[in-house]
Amino acid sequence: MSQSHVIRRPEENAYVYEVCISVDADAAADYRHWLNGHIHEMLELPDLFHGAELLEEVHDDASKANLYVRYSLPSKEKYREYVDTHAPKMRGAVPEKFNGRFTITARRLVHKLETFKNVAKSSVSGYVF
Repeated sequence: MSQSHVIRRPEENAYVYEVCISVDADAAADYRHWLNGHIHEMLELPDLFHGAELLEEVHDDASKANLYVRYSLPSKEKYREYVDTHAPKMRGAVPEKFNGRFTITARRLVHKLETFKNVAKSSVSGYVF
C-alpha cells in the first residue's frame, strides 16, 4: 500500500483503559445487555472518559464469550482519579445474577501512540478514533 493512502496521526495524551471479561456463553446475551447500560454510566462520570468501544472475540469456544471494553481518556491522572474515586462503586455494580458467571481476566491502561487510517478504503474524509 502506498504511503499516500495512509493517514498517520500522533496521539497526545490519549490513553485506553481496557477491561477484558470472560462470560459463560449462556449468560452472555444478558450480560452484554447489562454491560451496555454500565458503559453509558461510565461515560456519564464527570470529565473522565471520552468514549468507549465494546468488542467480542471471535473464537471457537462455545462455552465462553470474551468481551473487551475500551474506554478512552485523556491522561494517566484521569485514570487514577477513576480508580481512586469511582472504581469501587462501578466495579461493584454487577448484578448478583451474574455472580460466578463471569471473570475479569485483565484490566490495563495503555498509552495510544498513533492512529493509522487507510484513506483509500474509506468513504469518510475525516475520521475519529
